[in-house]
Amino acid sequence: MSKKMKHYSSKAADNGHGSRWGSMADAASVNKVFLERARKALFEAGLSALGLLAANPGVSKLLLAEQLNRGVSAIGLAMAIYEEAGNAGMIRDVAKDMLIREILCAFPNGWVSTDSVHPLVKLGFWDDDVRLNVTDTDAISHSRQILRHLTIDNPPPDGWRPQTQNDPTIDDLFDRFWPLQS
Repeated sequence: MSKKMKHYSSKAADNGHGSRWGSMADAASVNKVFLERARKALFEAGLSALGLLAANPGVSKLLLAEQLNRGVSAIGLAMAIYEEAGNAGMIRDVAKDMLIREILCAFPNGWVSTDSVHPLVKLGFWDDDVRLNVTDTDAISHSRQILRHLTIDNPPPDGWRPQTQNDPTIDDLFDRFWPLQS
């Protein structure tokens, strides 16, 4: 490798912040752009994030972002959804809805426990969305317990597909691991 190329490679790997991926401020700036794009697209479509969910039961966040068709990413849409849910005091209900959507997307032909990609990996984005977009540490702990129980400790039978509302398996998971606040 030439001296010039070696210097460039080390600068690219470090980018001046001591981190290969940049600073936390860089990540926050990117997240802000994603969220603003989602808010703008929802506004232009005349929808709220929770209204978009209600009008499209069972549709994945990726397809919802594509339907908005205004440069919206699934990440930004998830941010807007959880922001609205937090403002409305509906984090648990929205997390349940988003888990069902993630399962239907990850397992279009029904649950499969013995696939080349483990269910925990397939559903990890759901937990990431909760962890990254919800500030309540109890909610984050609840989502992790639900994911572990669903994918490792007590997975549903192969072929299972959750109902978009009032699914007994999902309702039981949330009742056990994410109880309603009294």
